[in-house]
Amino acid sequence: MPSENNKRIAKNTVLLYFRSIIVMLISLYTSRVVLKVLGVENYGIYNVVGGLVSMFSLMSSSMVAASSRFITFELGRNNFDKLKKTVDGCITIHILLGLIILVVAEIIGVWFLNYKMNIAPDRIVAANWVFQCSLLTFFFNLINTPYTAIIVSHEKMNAFAYISILEVSMNLLGVFLLSWMLFDKLITYAFLMLSISVLLRIIYQIYCKIHFSEARQIKMKIDSVLFKQLFSFTGWEMVGASAYFLNRQGIDILLNLFFGVVVNAAKGVANQVQSAVYVFVSNFQMAINPQITKNYAAGDYQRVHFLLNQGTRFSFYLFLLLSMPVILETKMILNLWLGKGNVPDYSAIFIRLAFINLLIDCLYRFMVVAISATGRIKKYQLVVGGIKLLALPLTYLFLKIGGSPVTGLLVVISLEVLGAYFNLYFAHNMVGLDIKKFLKEVVAKSMAVMAVAFILPLLIKFYLTAVNQYLYLGIIISVSLLSCTLSIYYIGLVQAEKRMLINMILKRLRNF
Repeated sequence: MPSENNKRIAKNTVLLYFRSIIVMLISLYTSRVVLKVLGVENYGIYNVVGGLVSMFSLMSSSMVAASSRFITFELGRNNFDKLKKTVDGCITIHILLGLIILVVAEIIGVWFLNYKMNIAPDRIVAANWVFQCSLLTFFFNLINTPYTAIIVSHEKMNAFAYISILEVSMNLLGVFLLSWMLFDKLITYAFLMLSISVLLRIIYQIYCKIHFSEARQIKMKIDSVLFKQLFSFTGWEMVGASAYFLNRQGIDILLNLFFGVVVNAAKGVANQVQSAVYVFVSNFQMAINPQITKNYAAGDYQRVHFLLNQGTRFSFYLFLLLSMPVILETKMILNLWLGKGNVPDYSAIFIRLAFINLLIDCLYRFMVVAISATGRIKKYQLVVGGIKLLALPLTYLFLKIGGSPVTGLLVVISLEVLGAYFNLYFAHNMVGLDIKKFLKEVVAKSMAVMAVAFILPLLIKFYLTAVNQYLYLGIIISVSLLSCTLSIYYIGLVQAEKRMLINMILKRLRNF
């Protein structure tokens, strides 16, 4: 029932927000301590070497998307026998795939690290240890993904939230231990991250075996039909996954080759801030994604369109609400967070451009879920994935002729806009999305909300001077949140949503 599903989405969203607040605070503090303990050079090495390992996870990320789609689809059809075969097959395939990638990465990755990357000779041994630990961390994360997909598909977000909080808490504990270690801190940090990934793999498996019958007795075998379906889906999904990793890790490697590890440290800081803020939006999306796939599997396309339109608007509003203060006062926030003098050059501009890119991403993210739910993604990935794959060669070209470190993100943003247009085209053709309605009720509303929301904070920013920096930042944050909230309420919400919001607030006040 739609009302019950809406309540489930609301409940899961609240749980995930609770998780997000704790995860964000711990992650940001952990990043500050890691940068301080490791130093700019070691932090840059860890970021770029970890990115090198991620280059080998193109297929793995595609398998994650495939597993999540097929498991959620079978749950939507209430077919337990097929669900059991899907879970068994996904776990088996992930283990086999992980072993294959380990071998390939050892052959190619070690050579590239030692002979092509721009790392000081006295740190190359440490970089090799980081590579090996990162590779094993990747392996354990990979074979853990089917269990994560099972939890998310069942919409048990409470378990997902608690385990995520445990993960970042262990990361923080590991950083504190790192400051007391007498061994090479970069190598020690890599080993600590590996240990945490192994422990998480055990926790996820135990939870799934206890709570979900399809995960209790795993048979290591692959159904031939499922195998073909998974790898057909994966093959085309890998085009999109490769675009994502080439846009992020590939550009990180280009920055290393052209500018060295100090710029990588700046990109690493930007990645941390981007991930910490976007986690709120991704959690909201995570609460809706299973509903889109399940309703498509059940043939309720009207519900799919409703979730896609409403989810996109609220996803954009949420990210705008969280990102506006950061965009306005990036430098001041970085100085307060990392300490003045510890902020790597280019960090601020990297963060602002990354946030612009994510605002665009919010406008089509649910379209990708709806398109993937159909299982017919060949043409979509050829076009959209092909467009995004242009980011790496274009960035290399511009850097070769003298471009600055920000060139890569400018290229990514340009291609993101073009990709958003084609996402809209495919969503219309494959799931029947009304383009005119989407542009009017989603895109136009979102742009209007953003334009109006920025007016008051910008006036305060330009005319409020000669005050204490903490007071100034507090005023900017408060005004940004107020301006954005009012803009969302008066411009971004329809009448039914306003009534529902008011009724919910009144109900809470009466209960209080």
